[in-house]
Amino acid sequence: MGSIREVEYQRRRLAAAFARAQALTGNQALEELQADYARHLCVLVSGFIERSIAEIILAYAQGRAPAPLRSFLENSLKRLTNVDKDRLLNVVGSLDAGWRTELENYVVDERQAAINSIVGLRNDIAHGGGGSISLVQVERYWVVVQEVIDRVETLILPAAPAARHRRR
Repeated sequence: MGSIREVEYQRRRLAAAFARAQALTGNQALEELQADYARHLCVLVSGFIERSIAEIILAYAQGRAPAPLRSFLENSLKRLTNVDKDRLLNVVGSLDAGWRTELENYVVDERQAAINSIVGLRNDIAHGGGGSISLVQVERYWVVVQEVIDRVETLILPAAPAARHRRR
């Protein structure tokens, strides 16, 4: 943990999974498989949010915090789950109230809906619900989730490579 490279690795992995899901067209059986894939991607995107926030925070702590504090953060962040807007604001706000305010103003409307929907669907799917979502909708959420993660990274790690050049 603690590497922004891990965030990029996860991002590339998910992009490849979306590409595979998009290829599943042509007949009813493939389209049903695509619908199953959309639910799976929903779970993966939710996990991406959790892992990315943890990695960004740990990258921030690297070199700033003593080893015992980094160890505490790493252990605490392993249990970071269900990162909807409120949880995101609480975690980031526990580090810096100004960051919380900036994110609160940024994660509104479409961004809030995307994050909260992904987490809500993930919980529904994980607990046996239908998790009804199309591949098109989960792709839309994915684009917005990446924007939010990029914003968190820019906010917490302003010297990090600009995320704006990343392909979606």
